[in-house]
Amino acid sequence: MDYRILYWLPFFGAGASIFAIAGYTWLRRRVPGARWLAATCLTSSWWSICEGLLYFGFDTQTNLRITQLQYLGLVWVAPLTLLFVLKLFSQRDWSRPGHYWPVFLIPVAVLVLAWSNSSHGLIWSRYWTIDTENFPMLGLEHGFMFWVFIAYNYLCLLAATIVLVRQALFSAQIFRGQASVVLVAMLVTWTGNLVYILGLSPVRNVDPAPLTFSVTAAIMAWGFFRFQLLSVAPVAKEAVFNGMLDGVVVLDRLQRIVDLNPAGAEIIGLPRDQAVGRPAAAVFPDHPWLFGREAAHELNLVEFHLNRDGEEKTYDLRISRLRSRRGRTLGRLMVWRDISQRKKLEVELQRLASIDTLTGALNRRSFFERGAAELAKARRYGRFLTALMLDIDNFKHINDRFGHHAGDMALTDFARAIQKELREGDLLGRLGGEEFSILLSETDLSRAVLVAERLRLAVAALTLESDGQAFGFTVSIGVAGLIGEADEELEEVIKRVDRALYAAKEQGRNRVVVCES
Repeated sequence: MDYRILYWLPFFGAGASIFAIAGYTWLRRRVPGARWLAATCLTSSWWSICEGLLYFGFDTQTNLRITQLQYLGLVWVAPLTLLFVLKLFSQRDWSRPGHYWPVFLIPVAVLVLAWSNSSHGLIWSRYWTIDTENFPMLGLEHGFMFWVFIAYNYLCLLAATIVLVRQALFSAQIFRGQASVVLVAMLVTWTGNLVYILGLSPVRNVDPAPLTFSVTAAIMAWGFFRFQLLSVAPVAKEAVFNGMLDGVVVLDRLQRIVDLNPAGAEIIGLPRDQAVGRPAAAVFPDHPWLFGREAAHELNLVEFHLNRDGEEKTYDLRISRLRSRRGRTLGRLMVWRDISQRKKLEVELQRLASIDTLTGALNRRSFFERGAAELAKARRYGRFLTALMLDIDNFKHINDRFGHHAGDMALTDFARAIQKELREGDLLGRLGGEEFSILLSETDLSRAVLVAERLRLAVAALTLESDGQAFGFTVSIGVAGLIGEADEELEEVIKRVDRALYAAKEQGRNRVVVCES
């Protein structure tokens, strides 16, 4: 019997199984972390197959060349495993080359040294042929850089282990299961490597680490189906967290940003890699009340305003505490919901509820509400306030001769002409039909008469056209100022100015009449 098969067959089988896992993972390469795991499996498969080739009984130089080929896969396994763990469970974005390329510096150096070992002996200081009962094997005495490489590998293992242990202890049940599967699989592989490094292998000079990765492959495969590894956590994060329209920012106990989704990054105005690690108070310097020691741990709902690129944005902000299973506060979760469009709609609805839709003037209810406030202000601060009442002359004649569409056009152009002559703080209201009223703030009676005359002339200058016929119209205006009684209501002022308007109509229309009392 050729006993060599007992040596190389298990490594070839392990390499094939790991390669199958790589293919399975590659089919799901769009899932975060899948590419790193596929790369880990491919390099480990190469490692295992080359290890199997060492037991075919080749001569020393051939075995040394196979060992050098083996390093094409071997050097990458530890850093790729670390990056897979970080991509799957860490909060930092590891998709950018600038974040992960330093991890490969030592593996690249070791690979170069392995292929140039004959010049320096830093990887293998000595090698020889070991005669066994079945076939010759390669004996190696390792150099300084080999031990540096081993230390680096276990440093990667330690870093990945810390991430996995934290995930296994402090995350949700399904994610604890995922972290535990990866942790067990990784420890199985590197335990086999440690056995070889310490010379404890049950078969002398045989590295069981590639073989143990077949066990890792089985554990990972079980994890795929049992915990939906590479499915539940990444998909949930992509579809729910990263895909949320609401901005989400996660703070730790020191009020530092530890995670945020794309919508959150847009709200705070910083990309994720620049925001993570920053104190939240530095990102929102104008809102210290959110992050000071006196700030409440939770806010059910507060309206939050931000200016982004010259545009005012309004958000509903909700802040809640993040607690451990034992109730200890771990940090805070800030969720922003953009309500800018809703607020604009509310403002527009309020505007539409307060104006006359045909002319754009205030409707009767809104005019009296705002007019009462202006009257109270004038009384409180001893300021002038004058009221005007306007009525389009012979408006019924326009409707009867040219039609109601012409009447509507006359009302619209009339209101537009009046608005052009008024100040921003003056109030124009349509009280009904063709009757309008104006409140002129901080304007005494003599100046109000001048304004009324200017309005009368502006209206008289209007020329409209309906069905090819041109027409115009005039306006009669009554003017009244405040009188001495402090308890006078706006309705009483309107009654007095209405009497002045009636007098203007009686005197022949197209004129301004002042109410003397």
